[in-house]
This record gives sequence, structure tokens and C-alpha cells, in this order.
Amino acid sequence: MLMCLGRCNCNYAEARRLYEELFAIPRNVTLPSTMAFQRLHIRMYNTGSVHGRDQHRADAGRPRIHDGDIEEQILDMFGEDPTRSTRSVGRELGVNHMRVWRILKDDGQHPFHYRRVQSLLPTDYEPRMVYSRWVLDKVEEDREFLSHVLFTDECSFVRTGVFNSHNEHVWSVINPHATKPSHFQHRWRINVWAGIIGDKIIGPCFLTQTMNGGNYLRFLREELSEELDELNLNLVRRLWFQHDGAPPHFSRPVRDYLNAEYGERWIGRGGPVNWPARSPDLTPLDFFLWGTVEQSVFKKPATPRPKCV
Repeated sequence: MLMCLGRCNCNYAEARRLYEELFAIPRNVTLPSTMAFQRLHIRMYNTGSVHGRDQHRADAGRPRIHDGDIEEQILDMFGEDPTRSTRSVGRELGVNHMRVWRILKDDGQHPFHYRRVQSLLPTDYEPRMVYSRWVLDKVEEDREFLSHVLFTDECSFVRTGVFNSHNEHVWSVINPHATKPSHFQHRWRINVWAGIIGDKIIGPCFLTQTMNGGNYLRFLREELSEELDELNLNLVRRLWFQHDGAPPHFSRPVRDYLNAEYGERWIGRGGPVNWPARSPDLTPLDFFLWGTVEQSVFKKPATPRPKCV
């Protein structure tokens, strides 16, 4: 690659074509990219070596360790503490962190990310097990059972939205010193209800009033009934209604209405089938829908409406 760069006067595209011509690269072998030639040129110019600058820093003045010994040490260190970083291990052993990375990859290991889960109390496990066993039994009786369950939930959207400074950035040649306003003095919040049954999404319905037992009951009687009228009649007859244990859902009028409307076919706090507390992972709305909707909604910052004079 260096010879090709020299013959082409550091023209990266021309050096790539010459490399392919001289070495007759087979079709099933990946040809180094133009960027690879550029990185090699810059690395040689800055360090005088084909190795990166970190390689010189890591290996300079430190005793060299045989490959077999270092592999064993690295694997033992990560076996004792799998959360260690490759850079800290590389500094401790006097090798480049990319070498540590390669040894772990050759061993079949992968840097898995943490997954956020709901915090549970010791008393939560048994109700979750009881509910999960009940679902498995129902599925055993009817393989299509879950497609007849209307899973429902509400979500609050606020003006500030979701902002992750680690993942959001602005590409530029120079620092544009981009800013994102926060801590608004004028805030707003809107509650949104949605449901999922089978492969259909019901709603969304916007709950403009404060959520309490009376407003939630009005929503069930009026707005939800209109939404369900658009479903297949056979599906509505076999429908199971599910909601979580939020205080408005637990009010006596709401439970009386659900008992009259669905009989034994509803799931929730105080219902025929109890919904276990702190279990958003058991409903597809928290597991899938709200995250997708939030990413779409907050892609463009919200702006307040101008006031009429």
C-alpha cells in the first residue's frame, strides 16, 4: 500500500486502483478502501510508523510479554471482572487496547450493552409468576388467545421531550457551539391513550382533561366504545380488556363498568385477573409502541402557538 501511494504521489483513489492491478485481488477478497490508504498516509506522516500512536505509547519502555501469556492474562482478568474496559486492561499489561479487543473477539466474546429493566420489590415476583402462568395456560387452551387481548396504556408527552447529549450531535468542520434550550418557563403536558389488539393499534386518543376515575370512565363509555365499533364484531365478542393498576383504573365506578361490559374477560388491578404491579415489560405498549412514538414525536422540537391579540 505504501509503494502504491509513493508511485501515485499520494493520490488515494489511484493508489487503490494500482494496488488492485498489481496484486490481482480476487473477487471474493475485499479491496482496501480509499479511506484505508488515506489513514495509512496520515499515520505515517504523523508517527513515522504503520502502527498507530497508541501502539507506541502503550509499548514504550514496558517489558514485552509472550503472546500466550498475555492472552491467558487478559482472559483471566475479564473472567474475574467482565465489566472492565479494554483500555484499562491494556494500560495495566502494557499493550494496545485494540490488541485486548482482538483477543476477546477471537475468544468469541462480545461487548454486550446493559438493558434497562423495571425495578421490582421482593413482593412483586409471586404475582408476576401467577399472572405469567395464567397466560401460558390460556395460550395452551387457545393458541390465538393473546390476539384477542386489548392491551392498553396511557403515556404523558411534555414539551421538553427526550434529549440524550451522548447520542445527539452536530457534524461540522468547526465547532458550531450548537445549543438546545431546556428548563422552559412555559410548559405543557398531554396524556395519550392507545391500545394494541393482535396486529391492530387502537387510537391514539388524546386525554385533554386531568386523568381521574370520572374522566377515565367517561373515556371508556364514549371514546373507547366508538373505537371498538370499527373492529370486527366477532373479535369484539371475544375481546379481553387489559389495563394496569393506575389509581383512575382502580376506582369503583370503573371496575363496576368493566364487570358489566366484559364480565370475567378483563385484566387489571382488582379485576377477575389481577395485573401485577410494576410490570410494563408484560405489555407491548411499554415494550414497543411508546418508545417508537416518542422518537417520532420529539424529532422536531415543539413550539407554542401564537396568542391571538
